[in-house]
Amino acid sequence: MSGGQDRAGRLDAALAAWPATPGAAAAAELLAAAEDALATGAGDRDRWRRWLEATGEQPYLAALADAAARHRWADVMFGALRAADFGLEALLDWRARTRPETVYLHDLGRRDQPTLTFAQTRRRARRIAAHLLGPDAGAGPAPRVAILAANTLDGALCDLACLTHDIPVAPLNVQEDTATLAWILDRLGATDVIVDGPDRLQRALEVRERTEGSFTIHALQSGGRRPEAGVRQLDADLADLGPAEVDRRLAARHRLGLDQPCTVLFTSGSTGRPKGIVFTPMNLVSKRFARAAALPAVGTDEVLLAFLPLYHTFGRYLELMGMLFWGGTYVFAGNPSVDSLLAGMKTVRPTGLISVPLRWQQIRERSEERGGDRAALAAVTGGRLRWGLSAAGWLAPETFRWFHGRGVELCSGFGMTEGTGGLTMTPPGEYVEESVGRPLPGVRTRLGDHDELLVAGPYVARYLPEDGPAGDWSVEDPGRDDWWLGTGDLFQELPGGHLQIVDRIKDIYKNNRGQTVAPRKVESRFGGVPGIARTFLAGDGRPYNVLLIVPDRDDPVVRELGEAEFHAYLRRVVRQANLDLAPYERVVNFAVLERDFSADCDELTPKGSYRRKAIAANFQSTLDDLYRRRTLRVGERRVVIPDWVLRELGLLEDEIAQEDGALRNTRTGARLALAAGRREGWLRIGDLEYRPTHPDRDLDLGVLARHPLLWVGNPSLQAFLPCRAGWDTRLRGLDEQVLLPRRESEAAEALCPPRREDRLGQLDEICRAALFGDRATALGAVATLEERLPRATAREAVLVRRRLEALACHPLLAVRCEAYRILVLDQPEPDYGRYLAAFVASEQPFLCPDSIAAIARSAGEPRRLLSFRRRLHAYRQQLAWPASPAVRAIFGDLLRLLVDFARHQPDAVATVRRELFCWVLFREDPELAAQAWDLVQELTLHHHR
Repeated sequence: MSGGQDRAGRLDAALAAWPATPGAAAAAELLAAAEDALATGAGDRDRWRRWLEATGEQPYLAALADAAARHRWADVMFGALRAADFGLEALLDWRARTRPETVYLHDLGRRDQPTLTFAQTRRRARRIAAHLLGPDAGAGPAPRVAILAANTLDGALCDLACLTHDIPVAPLNVQEDTATLAWILDRLGATDVIVDGPDRLQRALEVRERTEGSFTIHALQSGGRRPEAGVRQLDADLADLGPAEVDRRLAARHRLGLDQPCTVLFTSGSTGRPKGIVFTPMNLVSKRFARAAALPAVGTDEVLLAFLPLYHTFGRYLELMGMLFWGGTYVFAGNPSVDSLLAGMKTVRPTGLISVPLRWQQIRERSEERGGDRAALAAVTGGRLRWGLSAAGWLAPETFRWFHGRGVELCSGFGMTEGTGGLTMTPPGEYVEESVGRPLPGVRTRLGDHDELLVAGPYVARYLPEDGPAGDWSVEDPGRDDWWLGTGDLFQELPGGHLQIVDRIKDIYKNNRGQTVAPRKVESRFGGVPGIARTFLAGDGRPYNVLLIVPDRDDPVVRELGEAEFHAYLRRVVRQANLDLAPYERVVNFAVLERDFSADCDELTPKGSYRRKAIAANFQSTLDDLYRRRTLRVGERRVVIPDWVLRELGLLEDEIAQEDGALRNTRTGARLALAAGRREGWLRIGDLEYRPTHPDRDLDLGVLARHPLLWVGNPSLQAFLPCRAGWDTRLRGLDEQVLLPRRESEAAEALCPPRREDRLGQLDEICRAALFGDRATALGAVATLEERLPRATAREAVLVRRRLEALACHPLLAVRCEAYRILVLDQPEPDYGRYLAAFVASEQPFLCPDSIAAIARSAGEPRRLLSFRRRLHAYRQQLAWPASPAVRAIFGDLLRLLVDFARHQPDAVATVRRELFCWVLFREDPELAAQAWDLVQELTLHHHR
């Protein structure tokens, strides 16, 4: 027997022994056998695949003696991947074979909250890939696919379909401007673009008009639009593909080698266009095995709740691909807000979380509101959170220690898109303050000139040449592990091999949401502008960007301007620059400096470049002023305008002003009425009235803009704010009850046009029609709400009930009657206190003979009648008596409704008589007592006929 056969035999024996007798000794022998076999070239493709699958599981990595052993394992793993030709399809096949029924993908953001197991994911991905490859698969070049979609299950499936079936793919930042997207798609040579929803479809159509090449658009949802030329509906296309045709197309496709480009991600360049970073299957797969070696305790029944988008390195690689490797469940949060994240944590109870520092701090704050102990943290996060990673910004060491003390192994790390995500991490249980940890397995580091950190390794990717031919994704020497990349950050080494960031070289920073901002890209917009000598953009670790402006008052264009005129001129300049920037890049506030930056103050290098850290430090007080939270006072109410609202609208901070009992967007002229409502303690905001829960608390416009319970059916509010589907937003300072202001006219009102085309937009349009339409329109909309209510999701049902409740103040009796009838008959035991009290409080009738008869015929259940009696008892206790004529008429109708109950339901006669006698004996309102006595006699006569 040859030496190679001996070594292969040893590897086979060790593979057989590991699952039979798992433990440290068997794990060590399997590692030693693999090192020996790899060094001598022993072992075939199938043998190395078996080794990768056996040792890539959590029990094996946890059985290795220490971190040094796991780094040895990683060194073997890199060679084994090549020997086994273990690519992305092999990774998906592994999980579909070993954990076929485990849920891999779960989408909280969709109404039906779909889930897919690993086996279902594989089948679906194969069909999507076959569709994209087309009937002529293998006959020509593979398609070049771009994905312009939010973080959803359908978009992720398309990404996985391409990655695992040799189709070059590029997820794109949905916030990029149209010109940048057009340039990216031309450079990629994109043949197909996948979009989600009508907004992104419209965006893709606009981009296609500006590209040199053409591409087919695949819509994940129809959005109710008519088919456009070159637009396909993905679900319809997939329905036409049979299993045999799927197999044929996939078998015929061109296969990518481990070192061939398979995907590109774009990240902010320090100036101008974004940089494309090219990844190979080797980059992606090797990173998954290497990260597992760094986290040996991860991999048992893992659940990640993910809000980072798939064009974000950590969202795509550590979360989506990580759960594929670990065989866990990846849950789409559906909304990146902290409220949605925390609501999702309670629902799915994640075991791990990858997040930016801001979210970790917010989780801590919510936990401290509940007491701050381990139980409080468990209540906020779902009770299973045991590990996490904070990256893309600085988090206070005290917060790391806080989580560690409550059972969550929160790690710090440093990463780059170029590193396929993380490059360093504090090992679990070995946190060092202000450290970003040690290099991950496979990463080699050294300090270069001025202590810049340089990195190399199997998953350090290459840059796509900006001026390369369209459709050419090739890069230089993608398989070389000794290609060194400068990180653009200055580091120092700490004891124990830990690394610490000292400063930045490159002019790029991240805001407090982890979004990358290139300040020179923004500053370049002001180059050569009359009256501006230079600008400095700040926003590192902050919620938004601000601009320091060094003026050139000697410029003839501005020389004659007064201070107020000059400031107004600069506002126009900044506003114009914002138009071409993504929301997270826009300038929200600016200040004019009294002096220029100076080399004597260490603010400029000898070449005149900025020393950004020194400038920020020297102008700290000016920057702090720019970040002070701005509030406006409208009447007695203080109004807070969140920074995200300004960013989204592209406004400067002072472009929303108070004006005659309203807020006014001084750029667009849009107005939002803010005034006292007709009911004491209520506010009219736009077209509806709201009830503050704390009269002295500031009114936060961000709450109104986020939660559909507040903005749906309020056209003026939607015209003024960037409203979102933030169902889980906490209603801080406002009650969910919303009422219609009283109006005398029954005619339809002129309204701002709808802003959304999705399901929520359709519901908004129906609510608008019910609230503000003419008689026929309003009644038709109410009927539509009644039809939708039984099929609505739980949160949509609450919204529908609240808008029906708002109709208690509608000027038309017929509309009020229909709304009341629907609410009464909506549930077996309705919550009269929650929805129906508004009808009595309106002091307008809401019952007519037809609605009374309809309710009585349909509402005879004892539980419903008991609930009705409880509500009537509460009214006797709580309302001011004797009643006004209007309220007395309402109660006369309600008592008439009771009598009709008894007429249609003989078993209810005794109960109804008891309730009527309660009102007969009600001395506080003699007139109503007399009406009750007449109804008792009427009921008695009816049942003695």
